[in-house]
Amino acid sequence: MVAGADILLGAHWLGEEKHTELRKITGIIKEEVWKTSHDVKVMEEAANGALGLQYGYMNAIKERLEELSVKAEVDLMDNLSMKNRIASYEEAIQVSHADNNTFTKARRRRRGGEQGSEAVHYGSGVGGGAGEAGGAEGGGAEEGREEEGEEGAWQCGAGGG
Repeated sequence: MVAGADILLGAHWLGEEKHTELRKITGIIKEEVWKTSHDVKVMEEAANGALGLQYGYMNAIKERLEELSVKAEVDLMDNLSMKNRIASYEEAIQVSHADNNTFTKARRRRRGGEQGSEAVHYGSGVGGGAGEAGGAEGGGAEEGREEEGEEGAWQCGAGGG
């Protein structure tokens, strides 16, 4: 009979229990055929019955393979989707870091520029506006001379401007 060897092919797809059951059925069919008759026609019918079981078994294997294939495909799509999401998150993080760095640099430039202009306007200077030298560093003494004469320059230079 053809069924015996071919049935072994997919034993693990349907599980050992069903595989064993199928082998028993095939064996019973063979035994019954030999017990009841050596008639070729009866043997062919029995063999066809076993082949029918085998085809059913093979169809079950085919269906299981299709299920596994679909599952594998879905898993693959999930993996690709997850990889794409991770890549987009990483890209967003990199862009965010770049934006933060640009923003921070611009903010530092702005603050530095504002501090410099405040120093010139108020005469506070880098050293805190102590004396005429502090005011000169910030530009306050120069501005004071222009606007208020020598007395204004001294006051701006002293940090009081």
